[in-house]
Amino acid sequence: MSILLAACTSDLYEGDTPSPETDPVHGSTNATFLTTKTTQLTVRLKDEFDGKRYYTVEVFTAHPILYPEEAKVIAGSSQKVREDLPYEDVELHIPDMLDNIYVCITNPRGYKRVYECPVTEGSIVCDTEADVDTKAVAFRAAVSEPNFTPESNAIEIKYTTDLDKLNWQSQNWICKITGEIDLSSIPYNMAKIYVADGGKIKGLSSVSGRTKPFIRVLQGGTIEFTGELTFNGCDIAIQKGGTVTGNTFNISSSTKLYNAGLLDVNKININQGGCSVDNACYLKCKTFLLGAGAKLNLLESSYLEAEEKFDLKQGTINFDAHAQIKTPLFQLSNNMISINSPKGIGSLIWADKIEASDGGGVRNTSVTGDVELYAKSGFKLPNSSHIEGHLTNGLEGKGASTSIPKDEGGCNPVGNKGESDDDGFTEDSETSDLVEGNTQPYTYMFEDNWPVKGDYDMNDLVMGVAFKTHKEGQQTTGMDIDATLYAIGANKTLGVAFQIDGLLASNVTGVTLNGSAINLESGQKYAVVDLFENAHQALGAETGVFVNTYSIEHFAREYKVSLSLKGTKGSINVNNFNLFVVSGDMNADKRPEIHLPMFKATDRANVSKDYQYITEEDNLMWGIYVPTVGTVCYPKEKVNLVDAFENVIPWLGGGEAPGWYDKPIGGKVISYTAPSL
Repeated sequence: MSILLAACTSDLYEGDTPSPETDPVHGSTNATFLTTKTTQLTVRLKDEFDGKRYYTVEVFTAHPILYPEEAKVIAGSSQKVREDLPYEDVELHIPDMLDNIYVCITNPRGYKRVYECPVTEGSIVCDTEADVDTKAVAFRAAVSEPNFTPESNAIEIKYTTDLDKLNWQSQNWICKITGEIDLSSIPYNMAKIYVADGGKIKGLSSVSGRTKPFIRVLQGGTIEFTGELTFNGCDIAIQKGGTVTGNTFNISSSTKLYNAGLLDVNKININQGGCSVDNACYLKCKTFLLGAGAKLNLLESSYLEAEEKFDLKQGTINFDAHAQIKTPLFQLSNNMISINSPKGIGSLIWADKIEASDGGGVRNTSVTGDVELYAKSGFKLPNSSHIEGHLTNGLEGKGASTSIPKDEGGCNPVGNKGESDDDGFTEDSETSDLVEGNTQPYTYMFEDNWPVKGDYDMNDLVMGVAFKTHKEGQQTTGMDIDATLYAIGANKTLGVAFQIDGLLASNVTGVTLNGSAINLESGQKYAVVDLFENAHQALGAETGVFVNTYSIEHFAREYKVSLSLKGTKGSINVNNFNLFVVSGDMNADKRPEIHLPMFKATDRANVSKDYQYITEEDNLMWGIYVPTVGTVCYPKEKVNLVDAFENVIPWLGGGEAPGWYDKPIGGKVISYTAPSL
């Protein structure tokens, strides 16, 4: 069905002149005019405090740790949770453009875990108890300590002249370095070298061979180099107590490196697939580059410190128990990246900042198991990025939650304190009080010519609204509404009020508007609050003057409402927030009210409770709400809604067009910064 919004030239019309270019056609009886999806959410969490302490569950539109500015709480989703206060079948109204929601669970000590859940209409179960690690492999058993015992036929090299004992053309010679030897001027067609206690190799720059060269740095042995040292297709191992120091350490061509000692260099480059590093102790550098399908295995209680930057271009990091990476800057690229840790074993990436290395989105990153990514100064990733796992944002004033003990043997000199048991908890300190955070705002757009059709530029009155709920356990103790008047495109006097459907007026114990006490409307069964009686005056204009519909000329006007409640359950959300426009006298007993099509009139309206706010002749509406994404967008004066946004027509016809409100057409809309609570 082809659908456009019709213009009307009735004598009753008091707004702007309809555009003659808009053809009058009809809407659809299938249209719901909804821009949200309704579902029931159940969250099952792992209780580590024996049911004595409260967790906080919040549901966000985006990842609240990766994108704290974009992430908004879905109104009505927040709840304190413990064994006697479960999170079960909570009704959510989710913007229809979202394929996923983000369930954030804050434990009693203030640490957060975020779980991504696909949106399905009907019901969603977020089962954190079943957070089973199916991708991370327990690699520890596959990494065994190399053999560091030299063969009995190894030739001892104590002095440089002893090098003459070796047959450099052979592929099977074996030597044991026991003195300080300069290998800068000999061919490196090497077979096996052991650097024994007291031995030192200097001058190496490149090691390769037709057979896989084999180097072992034993306890007390040292390799020291000044420029670049490149290993091609080598098997290298550093025993506990062994040391390798130098400038740039390059690993390529399927080289395998095992470190149980001290590897202390300026730069480590692992550039090619098939290469791997097994770190069993202390690896220190200024910059570490892991790319091209390479693999880094951090064994139990091992420590890797990159003093300037860890650049994860492409590859895999596997953590074992209490393994740790520490760096000021941890960079991720938009390639296939995997960071794994077996479930139930704490490990940690501790960084000042975690950000994208190439300016692009980080989409193909998998974080599994119990490895924590901690960013002291926050995450800086493009909106297209996608990371799942245990992420902690230090901007919230918390340190990394994972406890990493210091290693007295010297492999991890830093460790991490983690969550403290000494947080002042007593039975009396626990509270179920909760106030929802920064909630998802909505934009409400009205036509004023009810009961006759208008021109459907949907800017006769434009408001932004956000709301949040105060709770104490299962009781609702208060509601806050932040309403912002943006535009008025009508000649009439228009007032605005709202009703909280289902909230009895008798359950409201107090109301304030912009800090001053006011009364609810009288003669109403449900709670009705008047915001203003004249939109023109509210924006500082004379009645009949169009304000902010051609361009932004006046400041928006904010209205902050707080309700105190008693004997009430439930939350305020987009499904029960009934915002409406009154044409004419707000105080009239039988007044003309203009509601959205999914809502009913109040007790003081001039229509019955059964009245549907949809035009009889062509199934159109006089008001809509849309989730506000970044900015408030509404059509300019004389621009039909279908000409201002892409893909509106299928939505009007009852079809699916998720997110059409986030696709404004350039030059056709007015944009304002979104309100927030």
